[in-house]
Amino acid sequence: MREYRICVVRRSSIAAVEIVRGDEAFRPVGAMSAVAARRARKQSPAHVALGRAVRELRARRGMSQEELGFCSRLHRNYVGAIERGEINPTFRILIALSRGLAVPLSELLVVFERQFVALPSRDGEEVLTGG
Repeated sequence: MREYRICVVRRSSIAAVEIVRGDEAFRPVGAMSAVAARRARKQSPAHVALGRAVRELRARRGMSQEELGFCSRLHRNYVGAIERGEINPTFRILIALSRGLAVPLSELLVVFERQFVALPSRDGEEVLTGG
């Protein structure tokens, strides 16, 4: 049986959490620094719709953000930021979320499309509609 311990690492004013197994350090995928979190505040309608889709699927399964983060190997704060539409997740992160939610990625995208009303282009025309 392996022993784990959680360490809070401070670098100047930024704190990061590392999970240490033996002499190996593990930082969950998607764990953000305080600086990255402040930069990630922009929201687009598409990001908000994706966040609502993740929240809906998580709620259907009765999971907390922490449980989804654990199952997806993502930090719980990162899951929360995705749900608030503050993060632009990569394809790899979407796959991790779908695995954590135990749904195919296509179902996550179907729920996203249902949540998504319209994404206006820069000149105000609708480029993509759904829902």
